[in-house]
Amino acid sequence: MKLLDIFKQKKKNYSINIEFCWIKLPNSEFRIKVNKKNIEGLSDFELLQMNHERICDFCCDKHTGISNFNKLNKSQRTLYSIFIIVGDVNNGGFIQFFQNTKDEFFDGGLMAFTLIKDIKTHKIFSEAIMIYKRNKKFLSAEDLDAPLNKSDERRLDKLEEKFYDLDDEREKKLIRYVKENLSDFIIIKE
Repeated sequence: MKLLDIFKQKKKNYSINIEFCWIKLPNSEFRIKVNKKNIEGLSDFELLQMNHERICDFCCDKHTGISNFNKLNKSQRTLYSIFIIVGDVNNGGFIQFFQNTKDEFFDGGLMAFTLIKDIKTHKIFSEAIMIYKRNKKFLSAEDLDAPLNKSDERRLDKLEEKFYDLDDEREKKLIRYVKENLSDFIIIKE
């Protein structure tokens, strides 16, 4: 199952019925608290999905409309940023990503790809950002058929193809990153 599949699925009703709560630590960071027996049966994909869903729910409070992004720690922001980028690019290309986020995730995205040690995606994303900056006045418009010069349009198409080709590799690196930094995401209750 690919990383993008997380966006296509409705919230999964886990057969192991994961109960969780957000707890605030003394350093003002938040973690998901789960029972050890519930998390032991999760596949790598389910671990990503669980964290993605909980972080998105926490980060984008639907009741207040307030973003809690700044309350996330570095690892949580890394996961969230990658999901935003991958979701938009795989759904509608870099143009959709730029139009939906403007430059909100540029620095965070570059840092996220560095943290998960995904140099190839970092390079692709960096080049796409340069194209955006050259064409900002067009790509910031609401028109999805933004007028790019042909050279930049062809280059973005090629970058998107390379981005898609790296989906499996990127997912493996993200899973490894989450596992290596699991204590930044969850607190396991015995």
